[in-house]
Amino acid sequence: MFCIAPALLYGTLGEPYWRNFCKLVRGIQLICQHSIMRSELCDAHIFLTEWPIEFEELYCRRYAPRLHFVRPCVHQVAHLTQQAVKKGPPICYSQWTMERTIGNLGQEIRQHSNPYANLSCEGVRRCQANALKAMVPTLCPEKAPFPSTSIDIGGGYVLLRKRDARSIFPNGLAARAISDYLGHMGKVKIQRWARLRLPNGQIARTAWRELLRPPEKIRPACFVKVHTYLLQVLQ
Repeated sequence: MFCIAPALLYGTLGEPYWRNFCKLVRGIQLICQHSIMRSELCDAHIFLTEWPIEFEELYCRRYAPRLHFVRPCVHQVAHLTQQAVKKGPPICYSQWTMERTIGNLGQEIRQHSNPYANLSCEGVRRCQANALKAMVPTLCPEKAPFPSTSIDIGGGYVLLRKRDARSIFPNGLAARAISDYLGHMGKVKIQRWARLRLPNGQIARTAWRELLRPPEKIRPACFVKVHTYLLQVLQ
C-alpha cells in the first residue's frame, strides 16, 4: 500500500485520484521514519492535511448526507504531524511496534508452567537493557548502513553482492543495451552484481542470480505480476 501501490496504480486510477493517493503515501512514508527532519515534517504536514480534504471532495463531494462514508481514520491522519512534535515519530509508539514487542517477548517465554510471571521478568530485563543502552550508548555501537562489500554509486543507489569474480564481455541483448546506453558499439568488460538497493529502500534482484535457485527457494513475495493486454485492430 505505501511502497509499490503508486507504481501499480499509475494509469489505472484516474489522475486526480492517483495524485490524491500519492499525497497520502508520501506523507505516511515521511512520518513513519525513526528520525524526521524539520523540513520533512513540514512536507508531511502539507501532504497529510491536503489529502483528507481532497479525499472527501473526490469520493463524496463533502456532502453531509454522505459523511458516514468517510471513516474517522481519514481525519486522524491530519493530526499525525502535530502529535509527532509532541510525542516523536509515530513509528515509535504505533501498534506495529507494540505488536512486534509482544511477539518478541512471547518468543522469550521458557517457563510454560507460569508464563505470565516469566513474561513479566523478560519485560523487566528488556527495559533494563534499553535503559543501559540509553545511558551508555557505547554499549550498543551503531552498525554501518551497508555491508563493507557494497559500493555506493550515488543518487541513493547501492550495489550489493554477490558479484562476478572477474570481468566478462556481455553478449546478446545485454551487450546491445549497454552499447546503446554508452553510445558506442565497442566491446566493454563488465562485472555483474546480484542486487541493487534503490533510493526508496527496496532491493532489486537480478535474474542472473535468482534463476540459479530452485523455484521453492525463491521468495515470491518479491515478485510483481505484470499483465499485458494485446488489442487487435480489425480493418
